Amino acid sequence: MAPMRRHILLLLLPAVAVAGDEYPLRLQDFEAARRFTLEAGGQARVYPAVEALVATRDVRAVEPLAAYLLETITSTRRTLEDIKQKQKEGEVAHQRADALTGELKQLNLKEKAGDRTLGPEIERRTAERVAAEGRFEQCRKEMEQLYRTVEFLGKLRDMLADDCVTLLKGRSGEEAATGIAAVRRALDVADREQALFLVRILAGSELPEVEEQLLEILSAPKAEDAVRLRAETALAKYLTRRGAEVLLQLWEREPARQGPRVQHVLSLAAKKRLDTIEDARAWIASLP
Repeated sequence: MAPMRRHILLLLLPAVAVAGDEYPLRLQDFEAARRFTLEAGGQARVYPAVEALVATRDVRAVEPLAAYLLETITSTRRTLEDIKQKQKEGEVAHQRADALTGELKQLNLKEKAGDRTLGPEIERRTAERVAAEGRFEQCRKEMEQLYRTVEFLGKLRDMLADDCVTLLKGRSGEEAATGIAAVRRALDVADREQALFLVRILAGSELPEVEEQLLEILSAPKAEDAVRLRAETALAKYLTRRGAEVLLQLWEREPARQGPRVQHVLSLAAKKRLDTIEDARAWIASLP
């Protein structure tokens, strides 16, 4: 009987391991809370769900977090467009209320002067002014809420970037590759804001593997100058001999276009100014 019981226990071990994996449950909670991001009271659901997902310390969480970061960027852009629209609507209502105030002033003067036929017109325009003022006030309140949404999304975006860094730090091998690939899939190098967060996360992870990623970003044809500058600064910290040789080849191949940028990166890494390709080659030769 004892051997049979041991056999049953062995069969149950995989189920116990799965049951002990918190990640699927925390991911489920996260995805549920994420749907309420832009709803009233959404913060109270989103923050705890994100924190619980990160607390699993599971590298798989990088993918949904990076995708959520992208969502905050697109949501912010839509919200800013909504703000512009509300500004236009509010301005139209404000201008109409001002115009009606002027018209009513003239009508009231005429009525005081003895014209008794203006009562209905004064009432009509007074009602229209009240409605215009109401529309303006409503637009103002809605804009205040939209600005609060933008502020919340900005804080959330920074938190998600930091969380991705936290989950990537200290990884190696397949785990590091999985986390880095998730961030690269989520964030587009050709989009300035996305790319800046991409560099921020890669650089913050302090993983040796990010050197190759930063080199790719630096040479990406659609990357903006601000992104390249951030990548340059980050790359100088992680540069190995292999990476330095790749940069030197860029300098040699396109001295006019790539030269100043590569010279800057190599000089940062060398902690001294490398004025020429020969200077750079000599320094790279000294690297292990």
